[in-house]
Amino acid sequence: METMVYLHDRCYQILDVGDGDCLIRLIDTQQFSQVMACANEQLQTGERLIYIAVPFWQSGIDITQISIEDSITLAKDLHLLIDIFWLDEVRIDIAPMPKTFANILQGQAEGRFVVEPRTTAA
Repeated sequence: METMVYLHDRCYQILDVGDGDCLIRLIDTQQFSQVMACANEQLQTGERLIYIAVPFWQSGIDITQISIEDSITLAKDLHLLIDIFWLDEVRIDIAPMPKTFANILQGQAEGRFVVEPRTTAA
């Protein structure tokens, strides 16, 4: 299911496919149409993938240079999203986000995120 969700007045494009253990992947806004075309091919049995196009991650911007302020904003938005989707625990693929984002995310999510590196292409 493709949808647009406003989290703290910021618009996120979201693609939610599959059922089972949940993995969230953060992508840039330019990747969204590519992901939509092949998302079902990347599904594994018993897996739910949620792709989130980060609005301030535009093509050509180096997301590894995300500011602390933007990292906190994104972590709060992701925390709200897992509440809206009624998710108790999710794995989140933070590649290529900086390590500081992982630390911020863990602090915001009250132990509900399992942060992991990307194991397959988006």
